[in-house]
Amino acid sequence: MIFSGVLAGLFFCFLVGGVVGGRGNVSLSEFLISTMAKSLFVSWFVVYFSYWLALPDLVFPLMALCVGLWLFQARKGLWSVTVPFPLVPLALLAIVVAILVYLFQGGAGSDYRLIFMTWDAVASWNRWAIELSANEYKPMAGSSYPLLLPALWSLVYKAQGSPELWMVAKGVLFIFPALLFLIFFLLVSVQFYLVAAFFLVFSGVFFFSGNAFAMLQGNVDIPLAVMLLAGGTSLLYSLHWLEHGRVEALRRGLLMSVFFVGLAAITKQQGGVMFAPLALTIMIAWRRGGVSLGAGAALLFVAVLPLLSFLTIFFSIDGNPFGNLGGLAAISAASSGGEPFRAALEFVLAMMPAYLWVVVLGLSFLNLFFFRSPVGWLGILFLVLAIAAFFFYGKCCSYEARNGWWVLMMFVLSALFGLSQVESRLFWRKVGLEGPSGMRVNAFYLLISMLGLAAGAAGWVSAAYPDDRARREQAEMQWLLVGHSMGGVLRENIGLLGSDGVIVSEVNLFEWLPGMRDRLQLCQGRDVACIEKGRSGRRHVLVVIQQGVLEYPSLAGLLVPEALVADADGYQLYDISELSVEKPSMLLRAREGLPLRLDFDAVGCAAVGFPSEWCKGSGALQYFPADNSWAFRQIGGPDGAAEAIYRNAPDRAGAVSVAGAVGVLDREGNVFIGLTRIGRVSVAGG
Repeated sequence: MIFSGVLAGLFFCFLVGGVVGGRGNVSLSEFLISTMAKSLFVSWFVVYFSYWLALPDLVFPLMALCVGLWLFQARKGLWSVTVPFPLVPLALLAIVVAILVYLFQGGAGSDYRLIFMTWDAVASWNRWAIELSANEYKPMAGSSYPLLLPALWSLVYKAQGSPELWMVAKGVLFIFPALLFLIFFLLVSVQFYLVAAFFLVFSGVFFFSGNAFAMLQGNVDIPLAVMLLAGGTSLLYSLHWLEHGRVEALRRGLLMSVFFVGLAAITKQQGGVMFAPLALTIMIAWRRGGVSLGAGAALLFVAVLPLLSFLTIFFSIDGNPFGNLGGLAAISAASSGGEPFRAALEFVLAMMPAYLWVVVLGLSFLNLFFFRSPVGWLGILFLVLAIAAFFFYGKCCSYEARNGWWVLMMFVLSALFGLSQVESRLFWRKVGLEGPSGMRVNAFYLLISMLGLAAGAAGWVSAAYPDDRARREQAEMQWLLVGHSMGGVLRENIGLLGSDGVIVSEVNLFEWLPGMRDRLQLCQGRDVACIEKGRSGRRHVLVVIQQGVLEYPSLAGLLVPEALVADADGYQLYDISELSVEKPSMLLRAREGLPLRLDFDAVGCAAVGFPSEWCKGSGALQYFPADNSWAFRQIGGPDGAAEAIYRNAPDRAGAVSVAGAVGVLDREGNVFIGLTRIGRVSVAGG
């Protein structure tokens, strides 16, 4: 399982794109980054057609097809890679690796977890990956989150034969630090040394020191940021060759840009911002004779194709891709105290140190002095997009910093374009007009060698992590999804569920605990039918709610102190098994119109401050469907008047506010207000 998963992950992320092929002689850095872009692009369409055609795992048939095509094309010798003489590049690589490993360990390298642990990664992105591995997809209502990462993970799950183990799928996230390395070396290959140095400093500070854990946790915000940088630097690379009149290199760069822009658009919605810079670059190349009008239109179509294909899947299920924007805007406004743009500004400024902001903004505005240059036009466009993106972020999604990381990438890309203008004027060179220097290798033999390395890596990982060990370690970590203490309590008390028991909760993380996938009844708080379905016929029922939140008003009478098993990690766990059997639907019957009789206990009744006249009689428990609230209405009160004690209501007519405690029943049917017993409930007339 582990071997096939690792091999599939490496093949689909780095190698399958080799079927697209190429012509001419290219540098090693361009070969690696373009093959990676093609591989991710092709992999998306493998998932797309698998979804519609219900195809099984295709990794080994595709691998055989690729090897055959590579060998066939190798005989023609049309595509070669120049591997640079080793001393300087290897020394540079060693220095960069040492710096980034140091920063990674100082950032969050020690916090890496073998499985997905964050809410979004587990409950959304990985859930979609598991669905896609079965050729299914169930989006959130009204939210069209794109599926690149879930698609890649689903290919791993298919190769494994099961989505049971997450470790290898999560390992796919290491392609993003690898992509940052490749971007750096691509810039070095065209002697953009200042640009590469700035990119290295920014990457070290933002990605490897500040957000190393975020890059590898399973959320898509950092992957989106890396894709945006890959698309932007590919455009810079293309314009570099346009300036030097290298048409073939320009076209290769544009194709690489098309792949990264298309991939960014299906990483997260904000990735679509890159269509504008791509369109401008293609227009510039067309005006200068680098591409024909038809070829430019074809490139744009290829870039949009991944997004269009995703939307065909989404619209076949849900017709409202923007349904949650209003909700996100409301969250932003509420979390910022009604000042979402102030919150957005604070988040954005905190994304990197002040000295880097000074450099980034200074270089971005330098583009204004190069408005006659195509590179300057792109730099200005990225600056405009950055400002527009900030206002979109403030309006929509400024309740979390990570939602605005793409805004920062627009500023950084503008700065990279501005710095490239300065470097070109200070150190003008016609780089690489005679082609890269070094040892020339047939590209297809290189691909076959890389496939051999992938198989070796898969064997090494599977030997280090046999399937049984991976299962054990994953199970240990899955219990931590709901917190160390609560996970431990559930694990120790798993016997409370018996053979047929369920957990009723609004918290979908509980679904992903070991052995819980089919035992969670996921119910919204006011969905009484769902709650009763979960309880119906069950002898064992556990309820999990978030601390301080009455998520299930209809179960208020059961969630009593005596039923509380644990209160930890922001959750409260109740065992309502006995009451679920002996008195399965007392409050529900009242909701349906059958009143419950409350016989007051005189001592307890007086202790909570009720009028003494009330404590001599009985009361009826009534349900108010307008606001889903409950109340005790005293029967035969003072002067025969009907007085009411309303839950969560202010004092009125001699009644007492009980702030949510009315209707709390223990296992014996006793009613408590706070910790004071005020009486006992029975079915009226029963």
